[in-house]
Parts: sequence; structure tokens; C-alpha cells
Amino acid sequence: MLIEALPPELLSHVFGLLLDPLDPTLENVEMSISPAPTLSLVSRYWNQVTLGTPSIWTRIVLGSDFNSLRAVEQHLHHSGDLPLDIFIYDYIHDYKPSASVLPILAAQSHRWRILYMSAVEDWDLDFLEGLSLPTLHSLRIDTFRGYKWELRIEAPRLKHFESMKIDLIYPETCQFSLSTLRTDGAWFEWDPLWSYLRSSQTTLQRLKIEGTDDVVQIPEGFSIRLSSLIEYEVYLTTLDWNALRMADMPALTRLSLTWDNPASDPLEHEKKVLVMPTLLVLELSTQHEIDIGSAIAPLLSAAPNVTKLSITDTSLTGDSVNCKATDPLCLATEEDSCIALYCSQLEELSIKGTMVGLEALEDIVFLRSSLRTITVDSVDWTWENLCSDRAALDKLRQNVELIGVHPMWREGYY
Repeated sequence: MLIEALPPELLSHVFGLLLDPLDPTLENVEMSISPAPTLSLVSRYWNQVTLGTPSIWTRIVLGSDFNSLRAVEQHLHHSGDLPLDIFIYDYIHDYKPSASVLPILAAQSHRWRILYMSAVEDWDLDFLEGLSLPTLHSLRIDTFRGYKWELRIEAPRLKHFESMKIDLIYPETCQFSLSTLRTDGAWFEWDPLWSYLRSSQTTLQRLKIEGTDDVVQIPEGFSIRLSSLIEYEVYLTTLDWNALRMADMPALTRLSLTWDNPASDPLEHEKKVLVMPTLLVLELSTQHEIDIGSAIAPLLSAAPNVTKLSITDTSLTGDSVNCKATDPLCLATEEDSCIALYCSQLEELSIKGTMVGLEALEDIVFLRSSLRTITVDSVDWTWENLCSDRAALDKLRQNVELIGVHPMWREGYY
């Protein structure tokens, strides 16, 4: 059966399937395309069906391949009263929308559902200032600005917000109730973050904080409970435990910590970390291998039920002799046997960026019957112990799946 012979209702449904599904969190957004203009040019019949299918006109993309006033007006007209998903890509061939396009979009702001703006500059934010966005559900703004910018809008239904260097300012009569928040605390301006968290205590499920300060500045007396938070990512220049003490997170299941510089206070890791009994996935990454050793123990002590642990050393200095990543997972002496075992329910372990000693792997596997998978860059062994090391690895493989294990010969044994 030729597609031209399909009834208009069925062909309209097929056209609707051409729109790529959108992640409402806008976390992984690729170049979005509006299929309607192309479909309308195939034939007279397709043109009629396309013009009668409002849903495929709801995605408006401003960029080098779609930038005319006529095209925007066409989408607004044929989409009827349906919610709009708007994408503005500024980086494509130095594209700048004409002054006539933005006011037309702003006049339809009551229909916006998703707004994604990539690599934007001053002209973009000026046209958003003061808009009423009653149906806006998702907002992501990627900007080249080197400084903070306050954006005043009214978006009572906003659930997903991501932007670095942009702070939303709401009217006093309008409160946040976010499900996803990705923002920063750069340049010592943390107050907007605390405002977001206070008003989203019962709704926030995913939180990502990226900061350039040395310390997360928690206001005096600040105390909140993020009762629905399940995923938390922290990217800081310096390891700071305030990021884990700023709120009670009773439902947290995944925690990702990344930091660039060593902790300024050597005793900082001894300070209290909130207990996280529901945490199942813990991911650590740093450029300073010594910091991993100081960070793992207090974190694992606060998260006794972790089943998936990932440790990445990006310093390029780690080796099996001085590897800090495995220390808390092994019993060093017989006296240590009285100490509670960290990660007793561990099922998956990943250690990247450093060689792992074979004896450490044997201890880790022996102490945890629940362990199923270990992923490493390499296991340290030498020619002189080649046969015994291979036998030990074969024995380990009987209990766990070893991924990434390959020979790493020390200098002098070639």
C-alpha cells in the first residue's frame, strides 16, 4: 500500500511520530528539527495533511536553517492553541534572530511549554525580561556570560530549570516548585540557590550544583528537608563537606561528587556528614589522588547500603603502591577485623585512573560475597610473578566479572 493512499488521519499520526521525543529535564538536548516545513513540500496531499496537523507545528527552532519571520508565523498559525517548544541556537554560523521575530514569540509566551536557549548573549535575555509564562514547564539557558545575571519572569508551573550564571527572580506571589534543578553558586552568590531549595523541599527530585567558590556558603540557621531528592551531583573546585550538610536528604539514592583541588582543611573530612541510609550509587572523581583517600572513608561510613561505587582519579599520578581508592575497602591488619566493613552489600565497583594492586582486589572480593562486577583500568603485576598473578586473576574471575583487566608491566621488566 502506497503511503499516498493512507487516509489523512493515519498519515497525520505518522507525521506526529517524526517529532523526536523531548526529555523534559533538557539534560541531553541535541539539535532539534521541526519536520513540518519539509513535509508540506512533498506533495499537494502531504501539504494538506501537514497543514491540518497542529501538533507537528509546535516545535519552533531558531537557527541558521530556520530563521525567517514567515516561518515563525507559519508555525504559530498552524499549531493552533497547542503548547509550544522553542529552541534558539545562537552559535550556529553566528546566527542572530531578527528584531521582528522575538516580539512575535514573546506575544505567544502564554503558550510556551519548553524553552531552550544555547550559547546566548544579552539580546536573548532582554526579550525574556518580565514575561508571564503560565504554561512553561522546562527552561534551560546556556550562556557565554562571564558574570551573574538576574532574570525576572513569572512561571508558576516551571518544573525543570537549568542555567549557569542565570538567577531566576519570581514575583512574591509566585513560588518555585521544581522537580529538576541544575545551577551554580559561582562568584559567592548562593542566595538564589537557597531560595530554590526552600520552595521546592517536597518536589525536588534531581539537583546539580556547580560552584567556583572554595566554600559552599550556608546561611546561618538554614535548615531544610529535601524529602523527594533522589539524585544529587556536586561539582566544586575544592572538596567542601557543606555541600552534603546543607539539607536532610532522606530519599537520596545517587550521589556524584567531583572536585578539582585538594581540601584546604586537612581535618575537614572528620567533620560530620549526614547519614544517607538510602544511598545506593556513589560516584567520586578528583584530580588529587590523596583527596580520594580522605573522602572515601567518611562517605562510606555515612552510606552503609551502597551497592554501586565508582572512583575516578584524574590526577594521572596514581599507582598500585600508593592507591588510596582501595584502602577503606580492605582490612589492613587483624586488629581491623573489629571495624565495621564498608560497603558490605557492594555489587559493582569501578576504579579508574590508577592501577589497582592484585592483593587489594583479592581482599575486596573475599570480604564481599555480594560483589558481582569490578571495572579497573589495569591491575599491577610483574614478569617475575606472572604465573602466580594470572592464577590469582583466574581465581577471582570465578567469583566476579573483571572488566578492563590487562597487563601493566613496571619499568625494567620488559
